[in-house]
Amino acid sequence: MCKAKQLKPKYINVKISGQKSQDKKTTINAIRFRINQEIKFLYRKKRHPNQQLYHLNLENAHQYNGMWQHIQEYIIIIYRYAATTPRLQIRIEL
Repeated sequence: MCKAKQLKPKYINVKISGQKSQDKKTTINAIRFRINQEIKFLYRKKRHPNQQLYHLNLENAHQYNGMWQHIQEYIIIIYRYAATTPRLQIRIEL
């Protein structure tokens, strides 16, 4: 969003002295570089839990053979019900 609209977030502070066109280009490039680095960091941060969840899902599918799909659907139904019901405490016992 920042890149498409060419906006500078308030948390990015780049101090370069001078008012020449070269100085302005350096400032713009530094801001663009900082935004790109932040985006890469956020994608890595998001990808790590997704990979862990994927590997856990594969382990459970292997451990429970053909039943894991049904167990997973049951868990999703319980959590959706708990999320829509206010102040409901569900006690799950295995």
